[in-house]
Amino acid sequence: MTIDRSRVAWTRVDDEVMLLDLASGDVAILNETGSFLWERLEQRSPLELAGALEREFETTKEAALRDTEVFLAEMCKRGWLRQ
Repeated sequence: MTIDRSRVAWTRVDDEVMLLDLASGDVAILNETGSFLWERLEQRSPLELAGALEREFETTKEAALRDTEVFLAEMCKRGWLRQ
């Protein structure tokens, strides 16, 4: 997946990632896990992201995979990611 930079701009502010929808002006602030995934999503597959999330946050494989899938689906729904 790649970030669609024509649709979203982003920056890190302290422990969170802030996203700006360039079409609507809406701002989204990602929590710690969302920020972790966002900063790594262009270098890794969804399964690799889930594995990294599992290790970083000491969660189960199933929970990490579910959280990763939900996160990626939401970012795609908003039009901020391309496959």
